[in-house]
Amino acid sequence: MKNLVLGRCVISFFLIFAVSVSAYAFKANGYEWEIIGDKTVRCDGFVWGSPQKIADIPAVVTNEATNKTYTNTYVYSINYCSEVEEIIVPETVKRFGDGTFRRNVNLKRIKLPLHTDMSVLPESMFCDCSSLQELTTPKADYDPENMLYGLSIPEKFCYGCTSLKKVVIPSECSYIANAAFQKCPNLKEFHIYATIPPELGNYVFFPEDEISARLSRATDSDMTLYVPDGCIESYRNSAWSQYFNDIKEVSDFSGINNIESDIFADDTIRVFDLNGRYVGNHLDALTPGLYIIRQGIRSRKTVIK
Repeated sequence: MKNLVLGRCVISFFLIFAVSVSAYAFKANGYEWEIIGDKTVRCDGFVWGSPQKIADIPAVVTNEATNKTYTNTYVYSINYCSEVEEIIVPETVKRFGDGTFRRNVNLKRIKLPLHTDMSVLPESMFCDCSSLQELTTPKADYDPENMLYGLSIPEKFCYGCTSLKKVVIPSECSYIANAAFQKCPNLKEFHIYATIPPELGNYVFFPEDEISARLSRATDSDMTLYVPDGCIESYRNSAWSQYFNDIKEVSDFSGINNIESDIFADDTIRVFDLNGRYVGNHLDALTPGLYIIRQGIRSRKTVIK
Protein backbone atom coordinates (compact mmCIF):
# COMPACT_ATOMS: atom_id res chain seq x y z
CA MET A 1 0.00 0.00 0.00
CA LYS A 2 2.86 2.36 0.90
CA ASN A 3 4.54 1.72 -2.46
CA LEU A 4 1.23 2.29 -4.27
CA VAL A 5 0.74 5.66 -2.56
CA LEU A 6 4.35 6.62 -3.32
CA GLY A 7 3.87 5.62 -6.96
CA ARG A 8 0.74 7.74 -7.24
CA CYS A 9 2.59 10.71 -5.71
CA VAL A 10 5.43 10.37 -8.21
CA ILE A 11 3.00 10.11 -11.13
CA SER A 12 1.08 13.12 -9.84
CA PHE A 13 4.30 15.13 -9.54
CA PHE A 14 5.31 14.41 -13.13
CA LEU A 15 1.82 15.19 -14.40
CA ILE A 16 1.86 18.54 -12.57
CA PHE A 17 5.38 19.24 -13.86
CA ALA A 18 4.37 18.37 -17.43
CA VAL A 19 1.31 20.60 -17.27
CA SER A 20 3.43 23.41 -15.82
CA VAL A 21 6.02 23.15 -18.58
CA SER A 22 3.44 22.99 -21.37
CA ALA A 23 1.61 25.96 -19.90
CA TYR A 24 4.61 28.27 -19.81
CA ALA A 25 7.03 27.03 -22.50
CA PHE A 26 6.48 26.12 -26.12
CA LYS A 27 8.23 25.95 -29.49
CA ALA A 28 7.22 27.86 -32.61
CA ASN A 29 8.82 29.30 -35.75
CA GLY A 30 12.12 27.58 -34.98
CA TYR A 31 12.51 29.22 -31.54
CA GLU A 32 11.85 28.28 -27.93
CA TRP A 33 9.50 30.59 -26.03
CA GLU A 34 8.65 31.26 -22.41
CA ILE A 35 5.32 32.87 -21.51
CA ILE A 36 6.06 35.83 -19.21
CA GLY A 37 2.71 37.62 -19.20
CA ASP A 38 -0.89 37.30 -20.27
CA LYS A 39 -0.01 38.50 -23.77
CA THR A 40 3.80 38.48 -23.85
CA VAL A 41 6.59 35.95 -24.35
CA ARG A 42 10.36 35.71 -24.07
CA CYS A 43 12.55 34.25 -26.82
CA ASP A 44 14.95 31.70 -25.33
CA GLY A 45 16.86 30.92 -28.52
CA PHE A 46 16.73 28.45 -31.37
CA VAL A 47 15.02 25.10 -31.03
CA TRP A 48 17.80 22.71 -30.04
CA GLY A 49 19.72 21.48 -33.07
CA SER A 50 18.03 23.90 -35.48
CA PRO A 51 20.18 27.05 -35.73
CA GLN A 52 19.47 29.59 -38.45
CA LYS A 53 21.90 31.54 -40.63
CA ILE A 54 19.55 34.56 -40.63
CA ALA A 55 17.65 34.84 -37.36
CA ASP A 56 14.63 37.02 -38.13
CA ILE A 57 13.05 36.86 -34.68
CA PRO A 58 9.24 37.08 -34.82
CA ALA A 59 7.43 40.01 -33.23
CA VAL A 60 4.30 37.91 -32.74
CA VAL A 61 4.08 34.16 -32.17
CA THR A 62 1.25 31.65 -31.68
CA ASN A 63 1.26 28.73 -29.27
CA GLU A 64 -0.32 26.00 -31.38
CA ALA A 65 -1.27 23.98 -28.29
CA THR A 66 -3.57 26.74 -27.04
CA ASN A 67 -4.03 28.73 -30.27
CA LYS A 68 -3.13 31.84 -28.28
CA THR A 69 -1.03 34.63 -29.82
CA TYR A 70 1.64 36.53 -27.90
CA THR A 71 3.85 39.55 -28.48
CA ASN A 72 7.60 39.06 -28.16
CA THR A 73 8.96 41.67 -25.74
CA TYR A 74 12.12 39.97 -24.45
CA VAL A 75 15.08 38.20 -26.08
CA TYR A 76 16.84 36.18 -23.41
CA SER A 77 19.58 34.55 -25.45
CA ILE A 78 20.72 33.62 -28.92
CA ASN A 79 24.37 32.94 -28.18
CA TYR A 80 27.29 30.54 -28.66
CA CYS A 81 26.05 29.77 -32.16
CA SER A 82 28.60 29.60 -34.98
CA GLU A 83 25.95 29.28 -37.70
CA VAL A 84 24.12 32.59 -37.26
CA GLU A 85 25.37 35.48 -39.45
CA GLU A 86 22.53 37.99 -39.12
CA ILE A 87 20.04 38.70 -36.35
CA ILE A 88 16.96 40.89 -36.79
CA VAL A 89 15.27 41.90 -33.54
CA PRO A 90 11.69 43.23 -33.89
CA GLU A 91 10.63 46.63 -32.57
CA THR A 92 8.42 44.92 -29.98
CA VAL A 93 11.45 43.76 -27.98
CA LYS A 94 12.31 46.00 -25.01
CA ARG A 95 14.48 43.71 -22.87
CA PHE A 96 17.54 41.50 -23.30
CA GLY A 97 19.25 38.90 -21.13
CA ASP A 98 22.89 39.06 -19.98
CA GLY A 99 25.22 37.94 -22.76
CA THR A 100 22.28 37.90 -25.17
CA PHE A 101 24.32 37.44 -28.34
CA ARG A 102 27.63 36.41 -26.79
CA ARG A 103 30.15 34.43 -28.82
CA ASN A 104 28.21 34.26 -32.06
CA VAL A 105 31.55 34.22 -33.83
CA ASN A 106 30.16 34.56 -37.36
CA LEU A 107 27.56 37.23 -36.58
CA LYS A 108 28.15 40.04 -39.09
CA ARG A 109 24.95 42.07 -38.88
CA ILE A 110 22.56 42.89 -36.06
CA LYS A 111 19.38 44.98 -36.31
CA LEU A 112 18.19 46.14 -32.92
CA PRO A 113 14.97 47.98 -32.03
CA LEU A 114 15.13 51.76 -32.17
CA HIS A 115 14.10 52.01 -28.50
CA THR A 116 14.37 50.01 -25.30
CA ASP A 117 12.79 50.61 -21.90
CA MET A 118 15.98 49.47 -20.18
CA SER A 119 18.17 51.98 -18.39
CA VAL A 120 21.08 49.53 -18.54
CA LEU A 121 21.72 47.20 -21.44
CA PRO A 122 22.89 43.70 -20.38
CA GLU A 123 26.52 42.86 -19.63
CA SER A 124 28.58 41.12 -22.32
CA MET A 125 25.71 41.57 -24.79
CA PHE A 126 28.02 41.18 -27.82
CA CYS A 127 31.12 39.83 -26.09
CA ASP A 128 33.39 37.86 -28.46
CA CYS A 129 31.22 38.44 -31.54
CA SER A 130 34.42 38.50 -33.56
CA SER A 131 32.82 39.07 -36.99
CA LEU A 132 30.53 41.98 -36.04
CA GLN A 133 31.60 45.16 -37.88
CA GLU A 134 29.06 47.86 -36.99
CA LEU A 135 26.68 48.50 -34.10
CA THR A 136 24.04 51.10 -33.27
CA THR A 137 22.61 50.78 -29.76
CA PRO A 138 18.91 51.48 -29.08
CA LYS A 139 17.69 54.77 -27.65
CA ALA A 140 16.44 54.58 -24.07
CA ASP A 141 12.68 54.94 -23.73
CA TYR A 142 12.41 56.36 -20.23
CA ASP A 143 10.79 59.05 -18.10
CA PRO A 144 13.58 61.41 -16.95
CA GLU A 145 11.45 62.65 -14.02
CA ASN A 146 11.39 59.18 -12.49
CA MET A 147 14.90 58.09 -13.32
CA LEU A 148 18.24 59.20 -11.90
CA TYR A 149 20.40 58.06 -14.80
CA GLY A 150 20.00 57.71 -18.54
CA LEU A 151 21.10 54.74 -20.61
CA SER A 152 24.24 52.93 -19.42
CA ILE A 153 26.51 50.73 -21.51
CA PRO A 154 27.55 47.82 -19.23
CA GLU A 155 30.80 45.95 -18.64
CA LYS A 156 32.30 44.03 -21.56
CA PHE A 157 29.41 45.09 -23.78
CA CYS A 158 31.44 44.54 -26.98
CA TYR A 159 34.56 43.01 -25.45
CA GLY A 160 36.53 40.99 -27.98
CA CYS A 161 34.63 42.21 -31.07
CA THR A 162 37.80 42.09 -33.13
CA SER A 163 36.17 43.10 -36.45
CA LEU A 164 34.15 46.00 -35.03
CA LYS A 165 34.80 49.22 -36.98
CA LYS A 166 31.96 51.59 -36.06
CA VAL A 167 29.78 52.18 -33.00
CA VAL A 168 26.88 54.64 -32.57
CA ILE A 169 25.70 55.53 -29.04
CA PRO A 170 22.45 57.52 -28.43
CA SER A 171 22.10 60.85 -26.65
CA GLU A 172 20.57 59.24 -23.53
CA CYS A 173 23.86 57.53 -22.66
CA SER A 174 25.28 58.79 -19.36
CA TYR A 175 27.79 56.05 -18.48
CA ILE A 176 29.99 53.46 -20.19
CA ALA A 177 31.29 50.75 -17.88
CA ASN A 178 34.59 48.91 -17.49
CA ALA A 179 36.12 47.25 -20.55
CA ALA A 180 32.95 47.80 -22.61
CA PHE A 181 34.94 48.11 -25.85
CA GLN A 182 38.24 46.46 -24.99
CA LYS A 183 39.90 44.07 -27.44
CA CYS A 184 38.36 45.85 -30.44
CA PRO A 185 41.57 46.53 -32.42
CA ASN A 186 39.79 47.58 -35.62
CA LEU A 187 37.45 50.14 -34.05
CA LYS A 188 37.92 53.35 -36.07
CA GLU A 189 34.71 55.39 -35.61
CA PHE A 190 32.91 56.03 -32.34
CA HIS A 191 29.83 58.24 -32.72
CA ILE A 192 28.15 59.56 -29.60
CA TYR A 193 25.03 61.75 -29.59
CA ALA A 194 25.31 62.95 -25.97
CA THR A 195 25.99 66.67 -25.56
CA ILE A 196 27.39 66.02 -22.06
CA PRO A 197 30.29 63.53 -22.15
CA PRO A 198 29.17 60.27 -20.52
CA GLU A 199 31.13 59.15 -17.48
CA LEU A 200 33.61 56.37 -18.20
CA GLY A 201 34.47 53.32 -16.13
CA ASN A 202 37.94 51.78 -15.98
CA TYR A 203 39.83 51.03 -19.17
CA VAL A 204 36.77 51.24 -21.40
CA PHE A 205 38.67 50.93 -24.69
CA PHE A 206 42.14 49.68 -23.72
CA PRO A 207 43.85 47.99 -20.75
CA GLU A 208 46.01 50.17 -18.51
CA ASP A 209 49.35 49.34 -20.12
CA GLU A 210 48.05 50.13 -23.61
CA ILE A 211 46.60 53.49 -22.51
CA SER A 212 50.01 54.52 -21.17
CA ALA A 213 51.69 53.55 -24.43
CA ARG A 214 49.17 55.52 -26.49
CA LEU A 215 49.51 58.63 -24.33
CA SER A 216 53.26 58.56 -24.88
CA ARG A 217 52.61 58.89 -28.62
CA ALA A 218 50.43 62.00 -28.54
CA THR A 219 50.24 62.40 -32.32
CA ASP A 220 49.02 58.85 -32.93
CA SER A 221 45.32 58.52 -33.69
CA ASP A 222 43.78 55.38 -35.13
CA MET A 223 40.31 56.05 -33.69
CA THR A 224 38.07 59.05 -34.30
CA LEU A 225 35.42 60.27 -31.88
CA TYR A 226 32.42 62.04 -33.46
CA VAL A 227 30.46 64.33 -31.11
CA PRO A 228 27.58 66.83 -31.51
CA ASP A 229 28.31 70.31 -32.82
CA GLY A 230 29.61 72.64 -30.11
CA CYS A 231 30.67 69.84 -27.75
CA ILE A 232 34.26 69.20 -28.81
CA GLU A 233 35.86 71.10 -25.91
CA SER A 234 33.72 69.26 -23.36
CA TYR A 235 35.00 65.94 -24.66
CA ARG A 236 38.61 67.16 -24.93
CA ASN A 237 38.50 68.24 -21.29
CA SER A 238 37.04 64.94 -20.11
CA ALA A 239 38.26 61.38 -19.60
CA TRP A 240 37.47 60.71 -23.26
CA SER A 241 40.69 62.45 -24.28
CA GLN A 242 42.78 59.59 -22.85
CA TYR A 243 41.41 57.35 -25.58
CA PHE A 244 40.83 59.75 -28.48
CA ASN A 245 43.28 62.26 -29.90
CA ASP A 246 41.10 62.81 -32.96
CA ILE A 247 37.74 64.33 -31.96
CA LYS A 248 35.44 65.80 -34.61
CA GLU A 249 32.15 67.64 -34.42
CA VAL A 250 29.15 66.63 -36.50
CA SER A 251 26.52 69.27 -37.20
CA ASP A 252 23.56 66.95 -37.90
CA PHE A 253 23.39 64.14 -35.38
CA SER A 254 19.66 63.49 -35.37
CA GLY A 255 19.54 60.84 -38.08
CA ILE A 256 16.09 59.59 -37.10
CA ASN A 257 13.53 61.71 -38.90
CA ASN A 258 15.17 62.13 -42.27
CA ILE A 259 15.70 59.10 -44.48
CA GLU A 260 15.80 60.74 -47.88
CA SER A 261 19.60 60.94 -47.97
CA ASP A 262 20.09 57.17 -48.06
CA ILE A 263 16.72 55.80 -49.17
CA PHE A 264 17.97 55.12 -52.69
CA ALA A 265 21.11 53.26 -51.66
CA ASP A 266 21.77 49.75 -52.94
CA ASP A 267 20.24 47.94 -49.93
CA THR A 268 16.56 47.06 -50.28
CA ILE A 269 14.32 48.81 -47.77
CA ARG A 270 12.05 46.88 -45.40
CA VAL A 271 9.07 48.63 -43.84
CA PHE A 272 7.63 47.71 -40.41
CA ASP A 273 4.76 49.10 -38.38
CA LEU A 274 5.37 50.20 -34.78
CA ASN A 275 4.51 46.70 -33.55
CA GLY A 276 7.44 45.31 -35.50
CA ARG A 277 5.31 43.64 -38.19
CA TYR A 278 6.72 43.61 -41.72
CA VAL A 279 4.40 45.51 -44.09
CA GLY A 280 6.37 45.62 -47.34
CA ASN A 281 9.30 47.17 -49.16
CA HIS A 282 7.66 50.15 -50.91
CA LEU A 283 6.66 53.50 -49.42
CA ASP A 284 4.13 54.57 -52.03
CA ALA A 285 1.61 51.82 -51.12
CA LEU A 286 1.50 52.61 -47.40
CA THR A 287 -1.49 54.10 -45.62
CA PRO A 288 -0.79 57.30 -43.62
CA GLY A 289 0.96 56.73 -40.31
CA LEU A 290 4.30 56.24 -38.54
CA TYR A 291 6.60 53.47 -39.78
CA ILE A 292 10.04 51.99 -39.18
CA ILE A 293 12.22 51.91 -42.29
CA ARG A 294 15.12 49.47 -42.28
CA GLN A 295 17.78 49.60 -44.96
CA GLY A 296 20.94 47.58 -44.62
CA ILE A 297 22.10 48.10 -41.04
CA ARG A 298 20.19 51.39 -40.63
CA SER A 299 16.78 51.97 -39.10
CA ARG A 300 14.72 55.15 -39.29
CA LYS A 301 11.28 56.34 -38.26
CA THR A 302 9.27 58.18 -40.87
CA VAL A 303 5.77 59.61 -41.18
CA ILE A 304 3.72 58.75 -44.26
CA LYS A 305 1.11 61.42 -44.98
